[in-house]
Amino acid sequence: MSETEPDWITTLREKLGEELRVAVEYDESGYVSRYLRDDLEEEYTLAELDEIRQELIVLMLGKDRIEEFANVGEFVALTYWMDRAIIYHFPETESFYGRVVSVEPSAESVREEIFEACSPKA
Repeated sequence: MSETEPDWITTLREKLGEELRVAVEYDESGYVSRYLRDDLEEEYTLAELDEIRQELIVLMLGKDRIEEFANVGEFVALTYWMDRAIIYHFPETESFYGRVVSVEPSAESVREEIFEACSPKA
């Protein structure tokens, strides 16, 4: 994974501004923190962010089971609604690749733009 800012991050920053909290990209070799809002650098240690990333990957591994039982189309993303953030996880299980984006709850209104920027399936 390149260290330069990819187009999907540029798009998120333009659409969301300060409502973008965190953006991470990962593959089998590790992960790259693509964006971390300044105020969150003080709130989380790198070890805590890594622990969150690892937990999201574990949760991703069960998503294939949902596709087997629910006849509602292809899986696109996992969404976690928290009190102070919405976390969107766009995993590609077959290639062990994914993107994780955390936004302010007020950014829910631009969910479609987030999906278009982050999902390889969009």
